[in-house]
Amino acid sequence: MKVWMVCEALTEGKVPNVTVLEIRRNLLKLKHEVLLFCPSTEKKYADSADKGIYFVPTIPVRGPRELLYQLLLPVAMLICFLRSRPDWIYVRPVITMISPPIVARVLRIPCIIHFSGDMVEILRSVRANIALRVLCQLLEWVNVKLATRVIVETTRIATLRRDRHKVSEDKIVVIPNGANIDLFKPIDKQQARKAIGIDENCFHVGFAGNLARFQGLPYLVKAAPQVLGEFPNTRFLIVGDGEAMRELVEMVRTMGLSDSFVLTGVVPYEKVPLYIAASDICVAPRIKDMCEKTGISLLKLGEYMACGRPVVASDIEGVGPVLREAEAGIPVPLEDSHELAAAIVSLLKDRDRRERMGENARRYAVERLSWEGVVRRIIEVYENAVGAAGRKQSVGHRL
Repeated sequence: MKVWMVCEALTEGKVPNVTVLEIRRNLLKLKHEVLLFCPSTEKKYADSADKGIYFVPTIPVRGPRELLYQLLLPVAMLICFLRSRPDWIYVRPVITMISPPIVARVLRIPCIIHFSGDMVEILRSVRANIALRVLCQLLEWVNVKLATRVIVETTRIATLRRDRHKVSEDKIVVIPNGANIDLFKPIDKQQARKAIGIDENCFHVGFAGNLARFQGLPYLVKAAPQVLGEFPNTRFLIVGDGEAMRELVEMVRTMGLSDSFVLTGVVPYEKVPLYIAASDICVAPRIKDMCEKTGISLLKLGEYMACGRPVVASDIEGVGPVLREAEAGIPVPLEDSHELAAAIVSLLKDRDRRERMGENARRYAVERLSWEGVVRRIIEVYENAVGAAGRKQSVGHRL
């Protein structure tokens, strides 16, 4: 099949846009022909030898960049359409992506839109300007109404969008995020610690990801004294960067925990598995406002599990049920530093349990969380949508 992919960025902050890049990689792996459209400002993040990317001209100024991209993207798509028609279009929007579904509707090409989270709820939770929230909801409505199918990451987000836009149940499909099980795989713990240069004789509690305010890392800092009271030789390994880094550093310093926290900053994506493998336990705390209503499909959860590490994470949809089903970790209440610490301590006390959960985690990730599996489900969504449209058209002709 010929597939067009459309995105707004090849990076998210300072890290790769994992979902877009992994879906593209696995479509190519499955022998599909893929053309990716993205802004010309992303060219510096791409391999110069990669001929499968169409860089749409724009300018490196936020605001005008997105507007110009949306204005010129239909032109680029039309030029490519005149050369070769795709079987379907995959779109990964943030807020401003409305031209792809419009072009798809005009050219009568099936369009699958894959949302990340729920931007309307995110803007509400951070009390964003009302005009921005209304604009976001309007753009989302355009996407949902024009798309052939919409993919979201949790059942709660599916319900919210069905109710918000009054669409049928089969219009919105739930597919959780995946993990690169070839890159994220079990590595000997001591070997990993030597490779990244950290203390080989301490316990390490690891976190890897975007240091955004919704991550709930302050609750990990608050949990640290309780953990250190039981295991003074514990280090908290925080991998990544983001808007909350400065606040996190200040909180660690104020609480006198600087010797117990290792904050690495940005690490190349291909090196992240070493940091996960160097950890005895991995954590994924969250805050209520950003995920209690929507749930979340954590990329990091799949990556932790693929590396064979037990996980302590906030008990929300998309996380808690996975850990219970896989028997791969301990879900804890949102924003509860005491329970977070207690879960970490219980695992540090029991090596056999950690190892058993790690083995369960890897097995579950390979069987259920691979990106290839995600891509196969996306292709199935397209095939079912096209089949349903064909059956509907056939019935119409008979009537």
